[in-house]
Amino acid sequence: MLTTPTTVTAAQGIPFALALKDPSEFIAVASYCGTAYTSMTPFTTDAGGTAVNICKAYTRVTRDSLTMLDTLAAQGAAGTLYLQGRSYGGSFTAGGLTVSPSVYAPSLARGEALKTVSVTALTSAITVSITSPAARRYYVSIDSGGLVNPINQIINGSGMTSGTVTIPTPPGAGYRVRIAAADSVPGAYSSFTSGVLASGVTSGVTVLAGATTPVSVAATAFTAVTSAPATAVNKSPHVTVTMTDAGRWLSEYSHCSGVLTSATKFTAVATSSSTCTSQQIVSSTVSKIVFDAPAPTAVGSLYVESYTYHQFRTAESDGGFYFFAPALYRGAANDSVRIVTPTAIAVNAGNAQSASVASAVSVNPSVRVTDATGTPVAGVTVTFAVATGAGSITGAT
Repeated sequence: MLTTPTTVTAAQGIPFALALKDPSEFIAVASYCGTAYTSMTPFTTDAGGTAVNICKAYTRVTRDSLTMLDTLAAQGAAGTLYLQGRSYGGSFTAGGLTVSPSVYAPSLARGEALKTVSVTALTSAITVSITSPAARRYYVSIDSGGLVNPINQIINGSGMTSGTVTIPTPPGAGYRVRIAAADSVPGAYSSFTSGVLASGVTSGVTVLAGATTPVSVAATAFTAVTSAPATAVNKSPHVTVTMTDAGRWLSEYSHCSGVLTSATKFTAVATSSSTCTSQQIVSSTVSKIVFDAPAPTAVGSLYVESYTYHQFRTAESDGGFYFFAPALYRGAANDSVRIVTPTAIAVNAGNAQSASVASAVSVNPSVRVTDATGTPVAGVTVTFAVATGAGSITGAT
């Protein structure tokens, strides 16, 4: 069964639910994705429209029943949208033939009518005026209000400190307009390559029918500050990263954060050699991660750089979704952590002393810790103890 709204505006995404009941379990057990076929004109055979994968989420009701969910791209123009869904499972071989079972809903072969959605023209819009540090790309997103999915746009340029874009938006209240200003433009559909300089947000925007609403958004600096110890002895360094983002992309949208490490100083924003890390949201604009950087394989310096990214999705003209993940990717300044392995502990002073009860020894105990090169090493835990008799040790170094 295919379920969609009966009416949407030209700027709205179309929620799409495809429910499957399959007593044979050929499809239901193996299925995790489906296909939507769409067209602004009727098609006469199954799978006759433009194919769009629907893999965003699914709910397994029982072993033989599931529901797949996704949202189709906004159509951008008024008219009637014709839809059909297809559920499919894995293939199997029978009688020397490979069979791939699938079910269409509705099915033209069964004489069922295509699902239709009325797409109405949109005469209202938001005009966004942007100010920022010099940037080569603006990401603009309108969400909340009456929208199912955000409306996203990208503006490319060179040395932009301001820009204006008008985005068709359904009438409604409570809209939020967010922007991110990036200092580099990635190639088509590339990821993790655009460093964000600044971001901003304006909330509580009301759009009236037949009117264009002006909104100003100023981008303030996005920061990712890495705090690492000066020295890590024989272990992975413990790193804290605090990120400030006025546009609130970090705290509300899908993202990954972590720490990049290198044996040499970073000369550019790196794009690999790290893993996603859980993140603590301190406030709507500040988030923090605590991360154990990978243990080094040799004595030397370990350079640390923080990062985060966000998947920025925009609908393309073919009705599919492409995923951009440079919307928040900003390298922090290099922090150097000296990785050392202590190899020798020598007594400086104060060994083998004695004193009367309630009296201090004459010389505070002291030791010297060095690495393989003979360089003194700080931060090593050394245990001092009283060999015989009662007493305790304070002031040892």
